[in-house]
Amino acid sequence: MENLPTVDLPASVLKRANFDVVEEQAKANSYTLQLNSEQRNVVEILLSAVYNNSADTPKCYFLDGPAGTGKTFVYSNLLYTICGRVDVISVASTGIAATLLIGERTAHPVFQIPIDLNATSTCNLKPNTKEADMLLKTKLIVWDTCFRTIYFFVQHNLLNLFLW
Repeated sequence: MENLPTVDLPASVLKRANFDVVEEQAKANSYTLQLNSEQRNVVEILLSAVYNNSADTPKCYFLDGPAGTGKTFVYSNLLYTICGRVDVISVASTGIAATLLIGERTAHPVFQIPIDLNATSTCNLKPNTKEADMLLKTKLIVWDTCFRTIYFFVQHNLLNLFLW
């Protein structure tokens, strides 16, 4: 398995979604009006982290809660607010969850996560490629239903590539 060929990511993964900035901002404004106080607080904290380049600003946040508590609504508000201002990637660990996010992408092709994950697995991301460049330019990754094992795996591999 060590000599497997490199597989390029599908164009749908690399291509930024076509969007109308005015339309996206109108959606963001509409969604913002519907946020409850806790959701609004989360969105404000995350937006501050995205726009603050200070080294002491935390850059990793986990939004946890039972089904039906508005997590996807917060993600959507955040994505609509940021679209057109900074590069953002939204992914989910499953195809069903991905359909609820803007872009509808799963994490495996974006981060080139192997299906059979073990202690010696590595991502197929290489420095100085269009995939690495896409991740370097990204200011926000929204990852719905991120399993701890996969998160640490991706973080470790991106650190090794000086991408994280």
